Amino acid sequence: MRILHLCAFYYPNKEGGAEIFAKELCERLAKENEVTLVTGKFSKELKNKENIGGVDVVRIPMLMVQNLKLLSYLFSSVIEGWKRRKEVDVYHGTMAFSAGTAAVMLKKLTGKRAIVTIQGGDVGDYRENSGKFGGILKPVISWTLRNADVVHAVSKDLKRKAEDLGVKEVVVIPNGVDTEKFSRKGNTREELGLEGKKVVLSVSRLAPKNGIDTLIEVFGKVREKIPEAELLILGKGDEEEKLKKMAGEGIRFLEPVPHEQLAEYYTAADVFCRPSRDEGFGIVFIEAMACGVVPVGTSVGGITDIIKNWENGVLVKPDDPNGLAMNLEKLLLETRKRKEMSEKAVQDAKKRFSWESISKNIENLYRERV
Repeated sequence: MRILHLCAFYYPNKEGGAEIFAKELCERLAKENEVTLVTGKFSKELKNKENIGGVDVVRIPMLMVQNLKLLSYLFSSVIEGWKRRKEVDVYHGTMAFSAGTAAVMLKKLTGKRAIVTIQGGDVGDYRENSGKFGGILKPVISWTLRNADVVHAVSKDLKRKAEDLGVKEVVVIPNGVDTEKFSRKGNTREELGLEGKKVVLSVSRLAPKNGIDTLIEVFGKVREKIPEAELLILGKGDEEEKLKKMAGEGIRFLEPVPHEQLAEYYTAADVFCRPSRDEGFGIVFIEAMACGVVPVGTSVGGITDIIKNWENGVLVKPDDPNGLAMNLEKLLLETRKRKEMSEKAVQDAKKRFSWESISKNIENLYRERV
């Protein structure tokens, strides 16, 4: 098949859930198909065209103005997709706006099929994704999803949100994890001086939706009962300065690392925690599981598709500091139970979230509709 995948951001510019999905999917599909990925060019140093992992990556010009990046990507990607129309069987946009909108516009222009993948913020917190123009996007996103041949949602919660926007056909296929890349490895614990410590790790963009403020708030209580507890926060974001002011003893902020190095940091931890207020899916939870680290998350969004409470992880209510503190303390202290849950987490990551099976399921979507 000839697949043209649209994703506004892509490696090495950004490595969030949507970008990881696009990269992992396209590289696997490229083994047996012709795959072109059209993304934005965010740096002069990057090539206009190159092959990465078997995928022909095409970078198109964008306006480097905060609230106009996605809009400029929309128009540029439609032009690029139109130029390549004779070489395409299916258009696939990751994130409803603007890549998904471009895919559907190309469907209307060319008569080809279009699939749109929704990952979270694209059908939820519009303002966070598109600045002050966020609210205007809701009807555009609704039009995009209603006019796609099929909408692919990475969680049951996102399926419900798409259906609320009037979408009739939504297929749920989760995000995945590369269990070869994500397994216990490295000696980062020793390098960070964490011998003898009970380590909680959070890999997160420092934004309100991810609840890192709540995690910092409760960690002082955790340390009262477990003085050897340490919290590592790996990430950047708008709330960084505020969160650093909140942080007390035993809390360290680490600089983000390339995605392929994350396994070493998961391996250094006993528990992973991100007390999200909203979460489309949460790839970090299954990455932690694949590395044998027990995840603690909130009972919101796609997290409930991943964590089975006190089997492969722990679920708590969002914005419940007392509940979060109590569960963290229990998990850190009960070493035998944590080991059992760690083994179950690894099994689930391999069985339920393999990129190989997920990419095959998505390829089947293409074939059923081309």
